[in-house]
Amino acid sequence: MFVFLGRVPFEAYFWCLGLVYLTLFSEVGGPDLCLMHRLGIPYCPGCGLGRAIGRLLRGDIAGSLSLHPLAIPAVLILAHRIACLLRAAARGVPSEMLCRQEEATIGEHI
Repeated sequence: MFVFLGRVPFEAYFWCLGLVYLTLFSEVGGPDLCLMHRLGIPYCPGCGLGRAIGRLLRGDIAGSLSLHPLAIPAVLILAHRIACLLRAAARGVPSEMLCRQEEATIGEHI
C-alpha cells in the first residue's frame, strides 16, 4: 500500500486536499486564500465557484446551483482527473501518458 501511495502524483494529492478544503472551510470562516480579496477587490467569481463546490460536496445541490452553475461540471472534471491519476499510479504508468491516451480515445469517438 505504501508503494502505491509513493507513486501517486502530487497533483492528485493537491486536488483532493483542495476539495476537502472547500468542503470544510468554504463558508465557515476558514482562512481566506483569495488573492483578489487580499488586494481589496470585493467580487471574485472564483470564490463563488469555490463556495458552490463546497455546498455541493456537503449535499446542498440547490444552494450550489444558486451560487454558480458550473460547480457540478467542475467537480465531475476534478473527479475524473483524480481517478485518472490514481489509475495511472495503480498501473505504474506515468500519469501524463495514460491521460493523453484516454483523451485521444475519447476524441476518436466524438
